[in-house]
Amino acid sequence: MLLLFLRESIQNETKLKHLEHPEDLHFNSGEFGANHAIDSLLAVHEKLKNPEKESCTIIYTKIYGSPSLVFGHHPENGNFFVATKSLFNKTPKINYSDSDIDKNHPKELGDILKHALKHLKKVSPKSGLFQGDIMHLPHTKVETERGVSFKHNLLNYRTDGNKEETRKAKEAKIGIAVHTKYTGNDLQNMNMSALDIGEKDSVPPGFSEHPDVHFINHATPIKKINSGWSAEFGKSISKAKKLKDDMTRNSSFSSFTQDVASHISTHINSMVRNGGIPSTDSLLDHIKERKEKEVSKLKTQSAKDKTANQHDLLITHIRKNRNHFDSGFELHEHLQNAKDALINHLDGGSKFKQDIGGKETAPEGYVVHHKGIPTKLVNRQEFSKANFELGAFRKNLTNEK
Repeated sequence: MLLLFLRESIQNETKLKHLEHPEDLHFNSGEFGANHAIDSLLAVHEKLKNPEKESCTIIYTKIYGSPSLVFGHHPENGNFFVATKSLFNKTPKINYSDSDIDKNHPKELGDILKHALKHLKKVSPKSGLFQGDIMHLPHTKVETERGVSFKHNLLNYRTDGNKEETRKAKEAKIGIAVHTKYTGNDLQNMNMSALDIGEKDSVPPGFSEHPDVHFINHATPIKKINSGWSAEFGKSISKAKKLKDDMTRNSSFSSFTQDVASHISTHINSMVRNGGIPSTDSLLDHIKERKEKEVSKLKTQSAKDKTANQHDLLITHIRKNRNHFDSGFELHEHLQNAKDALINHLDGGSKFKQDIGGKETAPEGYVVHHKGIPTKLVNRQEFSKANFELGAFRKNLTNEK
């Protein structure tokens, strides 16, 4: 029953709160996650092999803005509002006016929301809800000799050499990358879909142009994949498919319970941050360290014994099912290698230049919408590591609840 819950956690996802890496999906969502990861990567590869062929799979460049906003006309009363991702909480914070914003949010975030409320209404369709990342405001953009630059979190974006984007950025009161659309008759039952914007489109579908709003086009140029990256992808995805079939026959996915999956997630992030390849042995070491830290914070012996026992049960479970966990981490590696081959081909087509602390870099990554489920293709060794090092994964405006 637990595994069924984990599968449904991705299969029935209808709100864009967090994007998963495809190589992590089998740990979080079992066999369904593994199948979706492989299918998504194969769909991207097929799209890159045949760029002219019509495809239902949507790929767009992952834009690193902040905060992420939901805005549009309320499906039940038709009034325009702005909100953070807290809109999808049980008690949503909906802002129809500046006074609502003052009541619901702290000043720093509130000032951004007021700006969005004032200007996004000018360009939004008369119906529908949308989600996007704020990219620049009047006080966050910097005019340079070559264009305009604006930074949020990790990446600094520059319009260097692009006269049209430079003009728009200079004139605009707000810059935003709109990437998701929601449809439905009430907030609790909205369904998301990718907002598919063409490479040459100046505004997202259904929106209108206005000099006060600079739409950041996140379309990913689709060019035919070269034989080298295609071959690298083919080797890795074939290994992943074979191993996934073996894991299905051996009932390996049932070993990745919810409690273990949460430890695997933090362990993988730790490996990215500190360097290293995640494995069963390093996972066991990670849980042992967590056990010692958590036990040391407790005062009563009964509490210490209870926490220690919970961790010992996980350690016993992993050791008992070591072969399944070994396979899980091997599958993780094959999927990551296949993903990296696709990223290496996709890099280089952005309308904007990007740098991290003055060092030129590729886009942060890409988002793939396949069969209604989005995943992110990110070079974890470059961007996720830099995120951790610069402290960008702090609880800030982007993650307000």
